[in-house]
Amino acid sequence: GELKPVDITEFRNGGDLAVSARLSYRPLDERVGEFGGFAGYARIPVRGLVVGEGEQTVVGVFYSMRSDKLRLIGELFYVGAHLRGPAREEEVSFGAGYLQVEYQARDDWTVFGRVEDTSNAKNNAYLDQNPEFLYKRTVSGARFELNNQQALKLEISRNERQDDASFTQVSLQWSMVYP
Repeated sequence: GELKPVDITEFRNGGDLAVSARLSYRPLDERVGEFGGFAGYARIPVRGLVVGEGEQTVVGVFYSMRSDKLRLIGELFYVGAHLRGPAREEEVSFGAGYLQVEYQARDDWTVFGRVEDTSNAKNNAYLDQNPEFLYKRTVSGARFELNNQQALKLEISRNERQDDASFTQVSLQWSMVYP
């Protein structure tokens, strides 16, 4: 019946605090772009019959560059997990990343494409906890700026899930910024 702010010192669902850090470098010459790294660690409850708790470590690198008409964004990261439960204890890991290219065709039109991929995803005890996890996706689309505060985006993607389902998805999104 009411909304309450999150109290980070209260652990209702058995979770723990997580820590993360991000370090980046943005040179004065904007053509070089921004690059850096990040890392994180978390202890998380896992809902499953075999696994009851996991520790997750994430490390990665990123890059972002923008010119007059072109924008490039990419990220690579590694995830290691230590899973514990009454039936077994296991170390698992996987790598993932994406690369997105955007081209501003006109002031109000931007076309883009993105490739996302995950290595070592199949038969991964950690990722198998979420059968709907998208381990591979290819996306293309276009964004039209209606005005300074509204935009329409059309996106077509080919997706592959952890449970071996593959499908094509078309989405249309309207977004706005309220002044």
